[in-house]
Amino acid sequence: MEADTPLTMVMIRREFQLPNDEDLFDDFKCTLNWSSGAHLGSMTQGRLYITDQYMCFSSNLLCVTQKVKLKFQDIKSIKRMKTMGIFNSGIIVV
Repeated sequence: MEADTPLTMVMIRREFQLPNDEDLFDDFKCTLNWSSGAHLGSMTQGRLYITDQYMCFSSNLLCVTQKVKLKFQDIKSIKRMKTMGIFNSGIIVV
């Protein structure tokens, strides 16, 4: 998915109910590792979208849709973490 196409921005705004003036900077394939709540310990493949004011995650596997929308002003910290104990390719969002 190209982050800079107008159609992509419209789709992301609609999917996450973002304001019409919200711009999409980039998107990434990623895995969300739930560390709390009902999904504790589960991992979900999907996409991470970075916009002006939000970090959004979306997954649709086997007809199960999961979405997470975090406003940057509500995030206390974003730190790098090791995945599989060796790669510095992960982040922790608090």
